[in-house]
Amino acid sequence: MAGDYQPAGAVALPAAVKAAIADSIAGDPLGADQEAAALDNGWR
Repeated sequence: MAGDYQPAGAVALPAAVKAAIADSIAGDPLGADQEAAALDNGWR
């Protein structure tokens, strides 16, 4: 996963699932302003 972040319950996930999640993450996390702009532009 990006950095040391792990979602709640991630410890119980199989390694293959953790790897699939990590592989699907692209770029840095959004800041509050960026997240608000994405939501305003219809992101779900």
